[in-house]
Amino acid sequence: MDESGESVVERTRTAYECVASSLRTDLGAERANRVARLLVVEALTAAVLGERDPDLAAALDEPGPSGERTADVSSALDAVEPDLCGFVREIRSDGIGADATAPGADRRDRDALSRVYEALAPAERRRERGEFHTPSAVCDLVTRLTVTDADDVVLDPATGSGRFLASAHRRLRALGADDGRLLDRLFGVEVRAAPARLAETALALRAGDVVDDGPTGAASDDANVRVADFFAVDPGDLRSDTAGFDAVVGNPPYVRQEAIEGRARVRRHLARLDATDLSGRSDLSVYFLTHATEFLADGGRLGFVVSDRWLDTRYGEDVQRFVRDRYRVEAVVTFDRQAFDDSLAGVTMLVLERERDDRRRAENVATFLRLRGDRPVEAVAALVEQSRDPDELVVTDDYRLLARRQADLANERAWRLSFAAPPAYFDYRSAADVVGLDDVADVSRGVTSGANEFFYARTEAFERRGVAEYAAPLLRASGQVDRIRFDDAAAAEWRVLDVHDLVATAPSATTGDSARPGETSDGSNGTRVERWLRREGHDALADYVAWGREQGFHDRRSFDGDDVWFDLGETSPAPLLHTRFTWRTHRTVWNEADAVADQQFYEIRPDEDVDPLVLCGLLNARVTALACELLGRRAGGDGMTRLQQTVYETERVPIPDPRTFDARERTAVRERVLSLMDAEADADADRATALDRLDEAVLSTVCMTGRADDVERALSRLVEERRRGAARASAVMVDHDRPP
Repeated sequence: MDESGESVVERTRTAYECVASSLRTDLGAERANRVARLLVVEALTAAVLGERDPDLAAALDEPGPSGERTADVSSALDAVEPDLCGFVREIRSDGIGADATAPGADRRDRDALSRVYEALAPAERRRERGEFHTPSAVCDLVTRLTVTDADDVVLDPATGSGRFLASAHRRLRALGADDGRLLDRLFGVEVRAAPARLAETALALRAGDVVDDGPTGAASDDANVRVADFFAVDPGDLRSDTAGFDAVVGNPPYVRQEAIEGRARVRRHLARLDATDLSGRSDLSVYFLTHATEFLADGGRLGFVVSDRWLDTRYGEDVQRFVRDRYRVEAVVTFDRQAFDDSLAGVTMLVLERERDDRRRAENVATFLRLRGDRPVEAVAALVEQSRDPDELVVTDDYRLLARRQADLANERAWRLSFAAPPAYFDYRSAADVVGLDDVADVSRGVTSGANEFFYARTEAFERRGVAEYAAPLLRASGQVDRIRFDDAAAAEWRVLDVHDLVATAPSATTGDSARPGETSDGSNGTRVERWLRREGHDALADYVAWGREQGFHDRRSFDGDDVWFDLGETSPAPLLHTRFTWRTHRTVWNEADAVADQQFYEIRPDEDVDPLVLCGLLNARVTALACELLGRRAGGDGMTRLQQTVYETERVPIPDPRTFDARERTAVRERVLSLMDAEADADADRATALDRLDEAVLSTVCMTGRADDVERALSRLVEERRRGAARASAVMVDHDRPP
C-alpha cells in the first residue's frame, strides 16, 4: 500500500477509536465497537464517493445480522456526529476520494478501502471468525484462473471488504468486458454490514474509473453486495438468470466444526446435493464450498483459498470425494510459506470446474503445484494451464508440480501426497499386494496413566519404596529408543506400577468385606482394596498408595470415583511399538522386554496369521518411513520440526501384505531385520548397509527391485525439510511485479 493508502487506514483507525470511546459509556464496549465500525465506514464512504453528507442514521439500518438501529444508539449518535463529519472533511482536505483534483486520485486510494476493515476489526476477533487477509496477488491468481470470458458473472460468497470482487473487476476489464455493465456481473454476499459497505464503495469507485474524464460518482447501491448469511441465500435470490454463475471465488472463513454456530442450519443444503454423508467434523469453509456448488453453472469455475487441513484429515477424505464426484480438478496449489500475513494455518488454492460427465471427470489431469519461491501471477497461471501427461513430475528450485489423472485420486486417502511424494511412492502404493497396516494388525494408543508422577518411576525409586515387585518394565518416551530391539537391558531404567492382576484377586464389595476395628469405614472401592492389601501383607504397596492419595492423585479427573484409582487396568504388552513422534530416524520397536508402552507409542498387535518379526521388518523399511513422512503431520520440536502421527494415520500406513509372501520372501525379511538389529548393537557395524539390504528384501515383494535409492533420496529430502522447518516461514508466494 502506498503512502496515501496508509494515510486513509490510519485516519480511519483514529476516527474509529475516538467514536468507539465516546459510545462505550452508553452502549458497552462490544456493542460500541460494532456501532463505531458501521458509522466510521459510512463516513469514509461518503468522503471517497463525494457525497454531500454522510447518512449516518441509515448506516444503522443495514439489513442482516449487523443492523443496530435502536433508541439508545440513535440518541448516542448525536454526540459523535460532529467527530464523524470532521473526519469526512479531513479525508476530503487531503485530496482523497472523488473530490480529489489530481487525475486518478481515487485509483491511488481505492485499494486502501479493503484494508480499512482489517484495521478496525481486532486481529484476534477476525481469527475467531476465521477471517484472514488475502494478498491482492493471490486474489488475482484466483480470478486469473477462474474468470475466463468477458461475459462471465462472478460471485464471492464471503465478500469481506471486496478484495476478490475488485480483482474480478480488473480481470473482466482485461478481458474486454463492457465497461458500462461491469457491476452487473459482480455479486457478493457478506454477513456483516461494515465490510459489505466498503466492498460496495470500492466497486463504485472502480465503476467510475471507466469514464475518461474522471469518476462518475456512481452510487454504491449499484453494486450487488448483499448483507446476509450465505447459508440463508439460495441461488435464485441473487439474480433472475437461472443458468448459474460462471465463477465463484473467495476466501471463505475457516472455523473449526465445534465452533460453528447453527451447524444443522449450515448443513441443510447438503440434502439438495445428495451429500448428507459429508463428515460432521468438516470446518466452515468446506460448507462454503459445498453450498457454492449450487450456484455454479455447468462448466463454471470455483476458485477458493482455504485451509490445507482437508488435504490429509479424516473429514478431508469426504471433501476430496465430494470434489472428485462433481468437478474437474484443475489445480490444487500449496505454499511452502504461508500466504496470509496474519494466518497461523497453511493454505491451499483450489481451482475446480463444474462437470457432470463421469468420464470427463475421470480422464481429467489435475495439477498439484507446490510453490517454493515467489513467482508472478502469469507464470503460475501458465504452469497450471499447460497440458500435461498423467504422472508428469517437474521439480525446480521454485516449485514442484505433479500431474495426476483424476480417476487415480480415488485411490488416495490424502491428496497432500501429491505435493511431496515421489513417483516411486505411487508405484508402491498402487502395487497389487500392498495393504493398510490395519488390514493385518490392531493399532492402539499406549497407556495413559492420568498421573505419571505416581505410576511411573525410575527402577531405583520403586526399589527404595519397596514396590519394585509390583512394577513392570516401561517404555516411557522415544528418547529411550536408539535401536529397534528393546531388550531387558534397555528396559532397566523405568518401571510402571502394574497391580491389575493383584487387585483382581481382592474380594468385591458384595462379599461382605467391611472395615475392621481401627480401619476407616470409607466405602469406596479404592479404600476397600487398600484395607485388603494391608491384611494380605502388602504393606509397602499400601503405604505407597496412601502416599499417592495424600498427594491428591486419586482426585484427578481421569479417575472415576468408584474405580480403584491406583489400578491402571490390564496392560498387555504389544510385540511392536510405533513412535507417535519422530525426529530424524524412523524406528518401530521390537518389544523383546515385554514392556508396557506409554501413550507416546502406538501398540501394534499382528493378526494370528501374521508373523510379528516379518511385520517388524516391513515397518522398519525406508519405504514405510517414507509413507509415515507423507501421511503424518508436522509438530513443533526442539531443533527441528517433528513428525507426528495419530492412530488413524498409523493404521493407514501402506505395507506389503505379509500374508501373500512365499517362504523365501518371509525368510529374507526375517533374516535382514534381525541383521539390522545386530548391526545397531555393534558399534563397528554399518547400519546403513544392513538397512539397504532390508529395503531390497521388502521392495522385491512388490516387484520394485532396484527402486531403493529412489525411496532413500525422497525420505532424506522430507526429513531434511522438517529439520529446516521450511513450512514455518511467513511470506507471500505469488508476486505481481516479477516478470515471468
